[in-house]
Amino acid sequence: MACAILDTDVYIAYWERGLFEREMSLRRDFQNDSLIALTARRHGATVVTANRADFTLLASALRISLLVPPTQRAGK
Repeated sequence: MACAILDTDVYIAYWERGLFEREMSLRRDFQNDSLIALTARRHGATVVTANRADFTLLASALRISLLVPPTQRAGK
């Protein structure tokens, strides 16, 4: 029987996400965003996203670095 080894960082990020979402009473559609934010925090990375609304909330709650590029107009 094959045995898969779970990456420790992935396991920790999933665990933290569950605790964070329960603590913050976040809606279910924050699951992927919070996992991205927690993984970035763990690695000291900046999250670059156009999803300003969700990630601004997560950035303040998790104290992560966030970069939201300026929006572009169609045709430019």
